[in-house]
Amino acid sequence: MAVAAAAAGLLLAGCTSSAGGTPGGRGLPSPSIAAAPAAPADARTGLTGLPLAAYGSGDELVQQRFQALQLLIGRCMREAGYSSYTPADSFEAPSGGGAGGAVAGAFGYLGADAATAGFRSPRPAASAAGPAPRRQVPADERSASDDCTRRSLGRISSAAPKSSDLYQRLYGESLQVTALDGRVVAATAAWRECMGRVGVPAEDPQALARTYQGAGAEVSAQERTAAEADARCTAETGLAGTWFAVLAGYQREQVERHADELEPLRQSLAEQARQYARILANGGS
Repeated sequence: MAVAAAAAGLLLAGCTSSAGGTPGGRGLPSPSIAAAPAAPADARTGLTGLPLAAYGSGDELVQQRFQALQLLIGRCMREAGYSSYTPADSFEAPSGGGAGGAVAGAFGYLGADAATAGFRSPRPAASAAGPAPRRQVPADERSASDDCTRRSLGRISSAAPKSSDLYQRLYGESLQVTALDGRVVAATAAWRECMGRVGVPAEDPQALARTYQGAGAEVSAQERTAAEADARCTAETGLAGTWFAVLAGYQREQVERHADELEPLRQSLAEQARQYARILANGGS
């Protein structure tokens, strides 16, 4: 799973209660941060720059895997006699990690898009010619494609090292202790006061973003208003800069404590990258 998408899942699942508590919970010392830490340029930059991001699948690795899988399936299908088949007949390329507007909204990173897209990812501009029609794949070809996909996945898939569970646990814990950190609690309280002042009461940015998950295809005027207020209040209170600085500090301590245990996961990701590169260099052979 890509780093940004994994973080989005943990964040929006509610792993960041801001009820308050002892800074540096889970035995982690409270990290030192600048008095007014600058916010990352956008949510994805912030997430992929975190210390634990080195142990998760980044967008580049996800794209490499997809491209390698395309080559393997295409080669398998040609060998099975389906020379006109292309992987695009069956599946689409990954969208770049899956964080999207929802996770951007959870940090107040919406900018000008808030006025039109609310908490959603902005829709790409439609081509004047419209989307290219997808070829209707005959049943026998689809069956062969399914078989080739299974075989190809078998070639590039391997059992995740045990440290992948540790990575998930540490990431979840880092989000939890960050939410309990006094500086984040104070910044969130300031954000909450700002939101109430502009007429959009909300507990925290994550809860606000979750409110509009699954809210339908069309963005309502209420959602646009909430998204604009979120962006304004996050910038006004410095919440995103504080949140990312504190989270990075806790994750640095986690990595220092668990570097040896996490190393097999980093090595596994590096080997995956080498494997995909070999497949791409050899045209799927």
